[in-house]
Amino acid sequence: MLVYGPGSGLCLPETFMKYSSLAALSAAIPLLLLSCKKEVLPVEPKNEKLGVVLNATYLGSALLDSALIHWSTTGQDTVIRAELIGEEVTVSSRGLKPGRGRLSIVMDTRKQFARFNSQWTFQKDILLEPGGHPFLAGPASFNDTAWLPRVRLYNEIMKVNALVGLHPRDPYFRILAANKLAHEIWVSREYWKTKGSLSKTGGGVWECRTGCINNDGDVVNTDFFAFLSGQIGNRKYDHIEVVIRYLEDAAGGGYSLDRNHTFPEGEPE
Repeated sequence: MLVYGPGSGLCLPETFMKYSSLAALSAAIPLLLLSCKKEVLPVEPKNEKLGVVLNATYLGSALLDSALIHWSTTGQDTVIRAELIGEEVTVSSRGLKPGRGRLSIVMDTRKQFARFNSQWTFQKDILLEPGGHPFLAGPASFNDTAWLPRVRLYNEIMKVNALVGLHPRDPYFRILAANKLAHEIWVSREYWKTKGSLSKTGGGVWECRTGCINNDGDVVNTDFFAFLSGQIGNRKYDHIEVVIRYLEDAAGGGYSLDRNHTFPEGEPE
C-alpha cells in the first residue's frame, strides 16, 4: 500500500489512506486533485523603485514643481518624469537596464534665491542592480555636497531667460534663446562677506564676442567658472551676485539683469 505523508506535495484527504491497491489509487487521484486548493505562499516583492527622499525641513514636497530622472548606460539612455508620493520622488526601475552608468536627477523647485526659483541637480556614476535600489537623500542645505543648486533668472523685458549655478563647485550656466542682436554677452558671478566688515570672497566675469550662441539658440558653458571652487575654498561668504548682460552697440547700450541673494544667518554653511 502506498502512503503519501506530509511534504509529499499532494493535497489528499484522510480517506485516501483507505485505498489499498495501485488500481484504486490511479482511479482516485484525478478526482481527489480536483477538490484540492493550491496554497500560494506570499512572496516578498522586490524594490523596483528608484528615487529621492526629500528633506522636509529644507526642501520638501511643498516646494517641488517637477523632477526628471535620467539613466545613461551602454545601450540605453532614458529620461523619466518622476512621481511624487508623500516626501518621496520616485520612478519605476523596472525598465532600466542594470549595470554601470550615470544617474542624473533634476528637480525644479520653488525654493528661491534672489527671489527666483531654483533647480537642484544630482549626478553620479553608479552600479544599478536589479531590485533593492536605495533611495537618495534630497538636498539638506545649500552646501549639500551631493546636490548643486542653480537659480532660474527670467525677465521678459530685458530678454533674459537663464539658469546659473550658484555654488562655487558648480561652473554651469545656460542662457536660453539668447539675444542674437547682442555683439557681446557677459555673465558675472561674485561672492561677498557682508557680516562684519565687507569683503569680496571671489568671483569672475565670462565674456563672449563671437560664436557665443549654439545651434539651439542658447549660450551654454560648463567649465569657465570652475576656478571658483579653488579660488574661494573654505573662505566664508553670505552674499552672491549674478549679472547677465547683453551689449548691443559700441556705446555699451543693451540689457542687464542683476540679481543678489543674501543668505540668512547660519547659511550657506
